Amino acid sequence: MSSTTSKPINIVLSLDALQLRKTTSCGDSGSALITIVGNQGEYNTFGITVGQAFFVPSGYAHHVENLHKDAISEFIIVLSHELPEEFNFSMTFGSMSDKVLGNTFRLPDSAFKDVIKLKRGEPTVIGEMKQITNVANDRVFTNSNKYKFDFERQAFTLPFPEGSIKIASHKHWPIIKNISMSSLCISRESIREPHWRPEAAEIGFVVNGYARISILLPNDDHQLHTFSLQSNDVYFIPPGYPHYIENIGDKDVKILMFFDQSNADDIGYKGGFLAYSREVLSATFQCDSKQLPTVSFDRQNSILKRVNPVED
Repeated sequence: MSSTTSKPINIVLSLDALQLRKTTSCGDSGSALITIVGNQGEYNTFGITVGQAFFVPSGYAHHVENLHKDAISEFIIVLSHELPEEFNFSMTFGSMSDKVLGNTFRLPDSAFKDVIKLKRGEPTVIGEMKQITNVANDRVFTNSNKYKFDFERQAFTLPFPEGSIKIASHKHWPIIKNISMSSLCISRESIREPHWRPEAAEIGFVVNGYARISILLPNDDHQLHTFSLQSNDVYFIPPGYPHYIENIGDKDVKILMFFDQSNADDIGYKGGFLAYSREVLSATFQCDSKQLPTVSFDRQNSILKRVNPVED
């Protein structure tokens, strides 16, 4: 994910649908079969369902096949660059001559004349299958795979009285590089403390709830860009920009966050304030040290119950 304009994409697969090609995603609904083909034809096939994630390295071939018989399967997909390029499998084959394909598979050129129908035409992005793949047992879903991560169960969790933060970084999911993900849950009448991420750009996708976010812009006026968020909204925060998120609705807020670093460090206002002496702080804020408030030395609680009413 670049630190400029990269954004999530919703991919929806209807019954008997097959989707070809994209990169790091989290299952939002339904169940699907994933096959990833990498170096020297090595392939990995596994099932994925709600709350799980999969990662596809750049350039690896892969498909996403809906296994849900009565509903759609939906994925939130994040790409590693703001201007992604892709080779579609159908177009990749269709661009080669029948003779080249025949030589590749040691067959006469006539073997492919009725199969490859997309010569210089539109590629198949989502194709209709005549029959859903028969998954003989649950092992395709229960077996572990290096490209698969059960985010809801395996992610490193920071629990707080007013919510939680779940993290999947290179430390917890070794296959991912230069990308990581997190989920933020904020209970009613609570906030995620103001903070910034020194090196990581952040893209957030609101799963549910109603929230307000404020982002500090790096200009002479130090303007705050404030706006509301609701389900299916997306926001972007450049690296190092201070920001905070406040639940202003009547139910929990849940946000999926994606970063362009393997580990997305963050620095909170409380930790910064408590690190310095009162003399340094009084000089910084140009006030008498006696005017500084006495604050709790709790650096760890990043989600806090609101003690003041919501601002207009």
